[in-house]
Amino acid sequence: NGMSRDIALMRLMGPNPDATLKFMERLVAEMRSKELLLEKGKRAARLVGRIHKGQPKLSDLYDVVTGAINTPDSPLRASILAGNRNILTSAYLGGAIFSALSDRAFSVATETLNGVPHVKVMARAVKMLNPLSTNDRRLATQAGFINDIALGSAIGAQRYIGEIVGPMWTRRIADTSLRLGLLSPWTTWSRNAFALEFLAEFTNHLGRSFDNLLEPHRLALERAGITSADWDLIRATRPWTDAVTGTRILRIHDVLGELSEGAAEAPTRQRREFQRRFDVAMKLQSMVLEEADMAVPQVSARTIAFITAGHREGTFFGDVARNGFLFKSFLVTMVLTHLRRAAFGKNFGRHAKAKYAAQLIIGTTIMGVLGDQLNQLSKGR
Repeated sequence: NGMSRDIALMRLMGPNPDATLKFMERLVAEMRSKELLLEKGKRAARLVGRIHKGQPKLSDLYDVVTGAINTPDSPLRASILAGNRNILTSAYLGGAIFSALSDRAFSVATETLNGVPHVKVMARAVKMLNPLSTNDRRLATQAGFINDIALGSAIGAQRYIGEIVGPMWTRRIADTSLRLGLLSPWTTWSRNAFALEFLAEFTNHLGRSFDNLLEPHRLALERAGITSADWDLIRATRPWTDAVTGTRILRIHDVLGELSEGAAEAPTRQRREFQRRFDVAMKLQSMVLEEADMAVPQVSARTIAFITAGHREGTFFGDVARNGFLFKSFLVTMVLTHLRRAAFGKNFGRHAKAKYAAQLIIGTTIMGVLGDQLNQLSKGR
């Protein structure tokens, strides 16, 4: 995890990410200062207050991504409070499986936007939840989608409260409770079912050129920055066939391919071709994972940065924010993901924004009422 994060940071921000962050902050301040020089009166006064306004948010987000936000100022206090949050999580979210039914509303809206069949996703998720069959779970793993349950992570809780920290024994209690309550399996296999069917849709249309793709598929590629040339490279990849089920799927690592032995001595042309395939594969993977996060929402780095406002664990304000938003961060996630997309999303089809917003409002209302009723029935009320 840590090594992958560090490699990703260096690929995006160079060999010294911290220095790049400071450069970005200076650049933002300079741009706003130049904008200030061209203004006067009340607008100039407002711009003065905005010169450094974006810098804390950028550094806060960076601290969340690097994990620095979880470095406590007071280890003992941070450990006690984090352990208490884990116990509360096991107590309150252990029976949250009925509340998670609202995922279908988010998933349906995301599936409609991207042209993924609703029935196929739901059927795949049900098959993955079947303890007597391993074929679909194995297929998702071989397609490159991580089985978070096998990692021992309380993935069901992370979607509501972010990364699980604290004493190991409290983390195990939270993880066990969410497994037994089916929230962790539901979260993991619902995400993987969507991702698998999303890739399957593109696999089924590899024979089409970029301009002849179905509009939802083409717009999804455009939102991910995948061009016509990138799509031609992707469609030239031979899909992988599962030997047991016969399912054909376009896997991300097949698009990437392999650089033959002796990479350091490989011809420049070969290395450049591999780099291009790598960039395209990363775009495709980012598209699939980002849409999976929309279909089954989880607390993101942006959400944690917004809630904590840069305050670390073990500090007064940091602990107040983490405890106060323990079960409320999911609402912040909705605002920063689905509502933000409905309001400011780009590359939507005709009337797609209105349809997307309507599906969210109607779907979450219906599934929320149904989930609440089932929850009350489970308690004998």
